[in-house]
Amino acid sequence: MFSYRTLSSERGAPVLGIFMEQIGLGYIYRPIERDEPEKIYPCTHTQLSELVRRHAQEMGGFLNE
Repeated sequence: MFSYRTLSSERGAPVLGIFMEQIGLGYIYRPIERDEPEKIYPCTHTQLSELVRRHAQEMGGFLNE
């Protein structure tokens, strides 16, 4: 059994992050730039949030706070 968190940009940039805290594994999905999710391991929730933020800002999006 595991839990996960999703992180997404609010609008303007299709970026989705999924983080599985128990194993320190994250994925970032950017369908416009990559066909497959990018695996981020090891990582923390803070690190993955920052990556989602950076990718979304580079694409011109605005983030949920």
